[in-house]
Amino acid sequence: MVLYHAITSYHLLEFITHKLFYNKNKYAILIIPEFLTENYPSYRIWEDNNVFNKIIVFPYRNLSKLTSKNKILQEISRFIKDNIDFSINEFEEIHVAGAQYYFTLYLIENNIPFFFYEEGSGLLSNNKVLSDIVKNINIIQHQIAEENNMYNGNHRLVIKKYCNINSQQEGFYDPKAEHYDVVESILKLPEDDKYKIINFFLKNNIISIDQESVLLLTQQFANLKILSFEDQILIYQLFVDYFLSDKKLVIKTHPDDILYYSKLFPDAKIIREKFPSEILPVLSKKCVDCIATISSTAIKNISNYYKEAIYLGEQFIADFKHIHKYYTVLELIDKIGCQKSIMVTNGVNNFILETLQKAIYTSQSENEEYKNTIYIIDKFESEDNANAFQEVEYIIKSSSYNDIIFFINSTKEYYFHDIFNKQVWDCITPICINKSLKRNNEVYADLEEEVIYFYSKNERFRKMAEKVHFSKELTNTGIEISVKELTSEQRKIKALEGILEATEKRLLYYMNLVEEYEKRRGDSK
Repeated sequence: MVLYHAITSYHLLEFITHKLFYNKNKYAILIIPEFLTENYPSYRIWEDNNVFNKIIVFPYRNLSKLTSKNKILQEISRFIKDNIDFSINEFEEIHVAGAQYYFTLYLIENNIPFFFYEEGSGLLSNNKVLSDIVKNINIIQHQIAEENNMYNGNHRLVIKKYCNINSQQEGFYDPKAEHYDVVESILKLPEDDKYKIINFFLKNNIISIDQESVLLLTQQFANLKILSFEDQILIYQLFVDYFLSDKKLVIKTHPDDILYYSKLFPDAKIIREKFPSEILPVLSKKCVDCIATISSTAIKNISNYYKEAIYLGEQFIADFKHIHKYYTVLELIDKIGCQKSIMVTNGVNNFILETLQKAIYTSQSENEEYKNTIYIIDKFESEDNANAFQEVEYIIKSSSYNDIIFFINSTKEYYFHDIFNKQVWDCITPICINKSLKRNNEVYADLEEEVIYFYSKNERFRKMAEKVHFSKELTNTGIEISVKELTSEQRKIKALEGILEATEKRLLYYMNLVEEYEKRRGDSK
């Protein structure tokens, strides 16, 4: 006998496939939450066709309201006793996806071994993404999951950890890890089993898309409290405007995504059918050449089946509001004629930078090329700002005459500013990014001016940067960004504003250091 526990659409697909591929003739029970049945009301079909002998709907919504671990265990034990006709110990195999949910707590408390499945492709080695989500939604569930290592499966009762090995972070190794690729498994199934899966999720609907289109996979950022509802709209508006604006857009929504994409992107085709993206390569009809997402784990399972995949990663969620600065840096590099220069980054989101480069630099610049290094510097992970100040000071001092340094300054820490040596500002040109409104509805971007700082010891480069001007209309976002040539007086004012804010920041930093020092002295007495 086999027992499966699934939480999401992806898990459901995983275990339907696993049962058909590995355990076709074994007695099996599937446990799913009540909220999954709302997306798939015909779930009982898997009982009717004898794939699962019994499907049990678990009342997770009620359990999520409980705050006592003992009470949660009592409720789970009672439910299992009332709904499963066997002792859990009688099952030969127990397969658990969504191990951060409370069913796993029951297994652990009863000393029952089980097979662990990563939440989504690549998350076994990047499980902080999952832990942060659960922590935001239910702190009790998070504490229990963390206490029992259910984000990474590091528990003595875990027999094996099933994951897509090819999707893990570089250098990943886990002696219990076992490769399981749901797409590979589906493709190996007999045609009638493939048909059952496709028919269940798509209800005989044919997904017809022009091959030249780009297919965008969305995520439920607002539902999971990763972003506000407004910021979820904004992140997709910016994503489409900067990376997909020249492509015919098809949007495949996440099964639990509630955004009104047809209103936000009226020219796009919207696929609202609720199905995990992993079945896309299984569809008999050729889909598209390019697939895109912000950070959906599904793309890691299916990107090999497409000519091009655009993926920006979880860090884009933290950095997307600074994308105008990244774009401006690349425009300046292009217009100065430094596309072929060596590029060194520090504290920069390289996914954004590299993907934007592909979108902007469709052909090589015809301008003069220089043999120099371009440094692009933003934020530092170190909590000790002193190290960051010293590192930036070293880069500035060691830069050659023709080198260029861009300070994105997204955290407004002004790492390049030295209150004891303001001469660095003599080689800095402020570049102002202005924004203007292009429509009055569904605009969630702010209109505040943004500033990046261009540093070079070469006066000619500074003069070239001063004269750069361009504009870009962001149709879906509803704004236009522009960089205009400033007068000498305007540049001086912007530099003085920067110096004033930088000095204030640095003084606050030193004041905090003194305060911490005095506190430590007091504690040591």
